[in-house]
Amino acid sequence: MSKRVTVKIEHSKNVFFEKVLKQQHQEQEDRKLKYVLHKAHENLKKCPFEIRNIVDLKNVQGIGENIALKLEETWSVACQENNGQEPNLKTIKKFTSEDCKRFINGRKSNTERMKDAKRQEKLQKSISAKVINDDEFVSTDEDGNIRKTTSSKNISKTKSQPLIARPPILLQRMRSDISSSSNTLPTSSSSSEPLSFRILTCKPYEQPTVYLIADNREHRNNPRLKSVIEHLVKQTEIRVDIRSLSVGDYIWVCRKIDGSEIVMDWVVERKTWDDLQSSIRGGRYDEQKARLRMAPMKNRVYLIEAHNKGDVACEQAVASTLSNGGYLIQRCADTRDTAAFLKELTIRLMNKAAVEEISGVPFNQLQSLLQKKKAETVKDAWIRQLMVCPGMSQSRAEAVADRFPSMISLLKFFRSNGDDAPIRLLHILPQLTRPISRNLFKFFIQ
Repeated sequence: MSKRVTVKIEHSKNVFFEKVLKQQHQEQEDRKLKYVLHKAHENLKKCPFEIRNIVDLKNVQGIGENIALKLEETWSVACQENNGQEPNLKTIKKFTSEDCKRFINGRKSNTERMKDAKRQEKLQKSISAKVINDDEFVSTDEDGNIRKTTSSKNISKTKSQPLIARPPILLQRMRSDISSSSNTLPTSSSSSEPLSFRILTCKPYEQPTVYLIADNREHRNNPRLKSVIEHLVKQTEIRVDIRSLSVGDYIWVCRKIDGSEIVMDWVVERKTWDDLQSSIRGGRYDEQKARLRMAPMKNRVYLIEAHNKGDVACEQAVASTLSNGGYLIQRCADTRDTAAFLKELTIRLMNKAAVEEISGVPFNQLQSLLQKKKAETVKDAWIRQLMVCPGMSQSRAEAVADRFPSMISLLKFFRSNGDDAPIRLLHILPQLTRPISRNLFKFFIQ
């Protein structure tokens, strides 16, 4: 009688992460967190594929970005203790609970240093923004502690210019973080107040790691075909992460050893002909180009993914983007070709970060300053509603909103003019087209 033989394939990283999660589950006292770690451990044990990077970790049910990032940090500590090399499966199986504790504590030290640096930065910002009385000053002693001293003479102050103290230690830190003479990078913007970004630098001896960041709305473009991200995660030479991006579909960040991330000078906006057509008709094309112009990255790439040439409108849009916008145009046949282009560009940036100093804006600041603005007024909301109409661009919607400040006023105009309303609307607003005028009339009346 034959016996059934079960063969289990074990991967080194999977086994290591299982040991770390089990150790964290045993040490955790909070019941909710204990349950979360238990489910993550159980799902990781059932994982059929090999864990190679943080993207694979986040694909395991129950493991989010927070747990995945901590597991990757723990793996980095284990590699450092193993003379900078990844431990093999035999070595990992010999790890005891004490070894796992040591790796976790080493990870915690890096995380705590990041938190301490953020707390110190917040403290110094609050001190620099504090308004001081006319007989008080804020200064720092030799140990860096902040103390108040009283002046012998009263200092006059005006209501228009309050006296603000800035500690010398903050100025020294600001100067040390900046390689150029200015600590902000102004960018062109369509708004009245131009954006300004803080500049950070990273040198090769700080052991930078380059990550390709993909927008989480981009990798699910077509569920029937393999996405760009699915092609990229198979590449072991590069590191890929998926996040929500405020500008572009792909950017690159340089992560320093303290965890801070610097945005590198490249951004890619990926378009198929269908995407480009819908964005032109829906009015999103100008908005996306405006946000790309506001971005501090010098190299802005428009990646057109298609086998054949597009229609006349799309080709004209690409030509104007190349000539007037100052963008780079890259044409790719399919998602595999796009992934190959992104991989090649990532490897070049990795080689550059290994030998040259990298300077750029912090990733968090880029996200906060370039995020899509919500409608602040009734007119803004009305313009966004008008742009739902096919063919209605932002400039045309603004013209309609200037003439008809509300939906009720436009509805009254259509009702009072009857069937002649679309033609009369074209006489009032010549920048509109006949199809747009008819579509508005159908929406409000028919």
